[in-house]
Amino acid sequence: TLPPDALPGLRLQVAPATHWKISPAYALVELWRSARAGRTEIEIKPQEVTGVLVTRPEDSVWVHEVPLASLHLLDALAAGQCLGDAAAHASSQEAPSRPFDLQAALSALLDNGALLMPPS
Repeated sequence: TLPPDALPGLRLQVAPATHWKISPAYALVELWRSARAGRTEIEIKPQEVTGVLVTRPEDSVWVHEVPLASLHLLDALAAGQCLGDAAAHASSQEAPSRPFDLQAALSALLDNGALLMPPS
């Protein structure tokens, strides 16, 4: 419902129960899910460094793997930056071979309850 020219100045808030971390070069999300399911004997496979997003919409803990740029976007939004500046920060942290997809990042963060929309 917002006009496109209002988006860069939009100030999104990070939901209070949202946490994010960089996952080292192993499958942190897979380890967490296995532990929650009671599986203790799993093979730890090396993987690319990624982000881990932990949210708690409706009293359920959700853990997701997200691109590192999404973590940089969250860092900037949590620091009070408007969406345009936060997106520029996240984009500047990505390798040139991996362009930042703001639409995909916002969609994932909103769908997983990490962001709160400002009152309209």
